[in-house]
Amino acid sequence: FPKSHRPQLTIIGDGPLKKDLVDLAEELAVLESLSFIGQIPHAQVMNQLQGADIFALTSYSEGRPNVILEAMQTGLPIIASEIDGTKEIIRHQENGLLFQTGSVEDLHTKLRIYIDDHDLRRALGDAAQQSIIDLELTWSNTAKQYSKLIHNVLG
Repeated sequence: FPKSHRPQLTIIGDGPLKKDLVDLAEELAVLESLSFIGQIPHAQVMNQLQGADIFALTSYSEGRPNVILEAMQTGLPIIASEIDGTKEIIRHQENGLLFQTGSVEDLHTKLRIYIDDHDLRRALGDAAQQSIIDLELTWSNTAKQYSKLIHNVLG
């Protein structure tokens, strides 16, 4: 990429590997393309997502990650690790892209697909957003389902 058009990667959250990631970014001379914004209040996550072009979840293990649902709700094109928690939501090449967990090469390939194909990026982002509606995974519906579950458990 030309310097003026380089992608910017924003990493939300903190963890034991943050220092290693910062050190690696400095070593690779890409620190200026990264933003480590750390832990933020949940209310600010949607603002961060709405300002993004692509959402990537590179986890090795998850339940059903709420952040995927939030990203889908904003209409972001999704790239996610091919793990149980994401495979139940993301259908490869229908409402997002899945990559082989742990494969930097496959993640790179999927990112290039989105970067090079604006129409596909838009189509899969729209499909992701529609999936939230079709699967009735909106926040209001989820709240109703939790309320119903709590009432059933408590009798």
